[in-house]
Amino acid sequence: MRRRSLFLRLFLGSLLLVLLMLGLALGFAYPAFSRFFQRESQARQQELTSVCTALVGQAWPQANTPAAMDKLCRSVLAGSPLRLTVIAADGQVLYDNLFDARQMDNHATVSRPELVDALAGRPGSATRRSETADEEFRYLAHPVVLDGRVVGAVRLAMPLTALHTDRDLLRHMLLTGGIIGLISAAVFSSVIALFWYLPLRKITLTARQIASGSLEQKARVTGFRELSRLAAALNDMRDGLASQIQTIAAQRGDLQTVISNLGEGIVALDANARVVLMNSTAGAMLGADASQAVGKPLPSVVRVPDVVDLSNQVFAQKQTLQRQSEADIRGLRRTLDIHVAPLNSTAGIAELLVLRDVTDLVRASAMKAEFAANASHELRTPLATLRAAVDNMEDMGAMDEAMSQRVHGILHRHVTRLENMTKDLLDLHLVETGKIKLRAEEIDVQKFRNWAVGIFGPKAEERNVALTVEAPAGAAVTGAAAADTGQATAASVAQATTAGAVQPGPATLPVAFQSDRKLLELILQNLLDNAIKFTPAGGHVSASLALRDDGRLVMRVSDTGCGIRKEDQTRVFERFFQADAARSGDTSIRGTGLGLAIVKHACEQLAGTIDLQSELGKGTTVTVVIPPLPPPKR
Repeated sequence: MRRRSLFLRLFLGSLLLVLLMLGLALGFAYPAFSRFFQRESQARQQELTSVCTALVGQAWPQANTPAAMDKLCRSVLAGSPLRLTVIAADGQVLYDNLFDARQMDNHATVSRPELVDALAGRPGSATRRSETADEEFRYLAHPVVLDGRVVGAVRLAMPLTALHTDRDLLRHMLLTGGIIGLISAAVFSSVIALFWYLPLRKITLTARQIASGSLEQKARVTGFRELSRLAAALNDMRDGLASQIQTIAAQRGDLQTVISNLGEGIVALDANARVVLMNSTAGAMLGADASQAVGKPLPSVVRVPDVVDLSNQVFAQKQTLQRQSEADIRGLRRTLDIHVAPLNSTAGIAELLVLRDVTDLVRASAMKAEFAANASHELRTPLATLRAAVDNMEDMGAMDEAMSQRVHGILHRHVTRLENMTKDLLDLHLVETGKIKLRAEEIDVQKFRNWAVGIFGPKAEERNVALTVEAPAGAAVTGAAAADTGQATAASVAQATTAGAVQPGPATLPVAFQSDRKLLELILQNLLDNAIKFTPAGGHVSASLALRDDGRLVMRVSDTGCGIRKEDQTRVFERFFQADAARSGDTSIRGTGLGLAIVKHACEQLAGTIDLQSELGKGTTVTVVIPPLPPPKR
């Protein structure tokens, strides 16, 4: 609908209605007025005829003189187009105010029926064309009676042109009134149309704004109750729509937030396999930019063939499919669980892909199987040895003292190995499951260093390995110094001599570090135990404890042992994993393969980091950085 079509329709409708009513009024009024004027003119002519007849009768017989009749006409018919004629009883014309009576023939003829009737003593009338005037007249004739005798007749004639002039005047008056009525009707129709159009236009504009999504404008209409009710209903609809849109927007925002923060990847496709929705998790899993994926075909966004193939199969088969696939995503080997389902959504979503990164689960499952194999392997050797020793003890009576001591040594060594393995498993379980409740306490770094020397000094001496443990003695070591290889100035450290002998350091103020003592001891214990165990006789193990400027404790343990191959360095923190060089060493010093796993999980409990540097045949250096724990609340 055009902008002003409503106004034009209202205007033209009102105008046509008024014109119809005006036309009907004029159509009925004109004939009625015409008849009224005819009756009035005829009655006036009749009245004048009677008056003239009475005056002529009073003046008879002098009335037949021209002078007397002219005076009569001036007094009665002044300014009138009427024609007065006086006729004698024998039909002779005595007087005519318009023509010369002497030149007029006898009027008592049948061609003049009004005079025949009047001379017969009764009024007569006729409408005909006058032979004398060559014009149509309406004639009225009355008899002149004196003493009961008809002595003549008076005829009053009105020309029909006068009637036509009156009729034209009436028509002109009605036409002028019609034009005035038309103009009034146009003005009236315009006003009426504006009265309806302007409020409706306001309502229409408000409705268009609501339809376009703008809900700020309200319809304000006053005056007409029906339009006010319509505006109020439109405002109620606007308020309800605004509330619903707000609710939908909030729910959509919540849904977007939930989808964006899901651990699973979500990809929605339309019927043309174009991306409708992709959350950031799916983008990370598939190596795609989720913010740029919407509207693009899935194959142009996703470079994982199994995902595209499974999506195409679901489009073809119209059934839910699931598959587990491995793919290289941004240089990393990942395992994805792909679930694809067809949808019949009114929102235009034809297919939904749900992706889960199960790489850790697959690795955990593999590690679990490997753990079981390693645990079985590690337990089988000491148990088999113990079984052999127990079997040999049955012949203990036949054994000499040397054999008995040998069997006793085997039993002691492998029982100790089982005890260590059990202890390491318990420690690993505690730090791995996080069941250790952290207890922050102030740890004197010097005393902590003395504890390590006291525990591992004898072991190092037994292995003929030089052990050096260094710690700050009164001032914090700077970050650059702590990042060094662990060396410190003589004034700031106390040194342990070769074979574990400890020389007392200078008397200094204690340097404290806030942390969990049990976990710190567990970390340093396993690092020193591994270093001493896998360092050959005559080798050297050095450990340093240093405090950085930012308050972190740096523990670094270096050895000159067999070292670890580069390809094995990423796996040494796995449970039961041992490098080949370690497995090929003396069985009396074999580890359980759990030490570095314990160190890793203990570091994670303390929010620390661990770094390993090793070279095969030259030794290993492990560096642990631990942040301080906040002091306990009192």
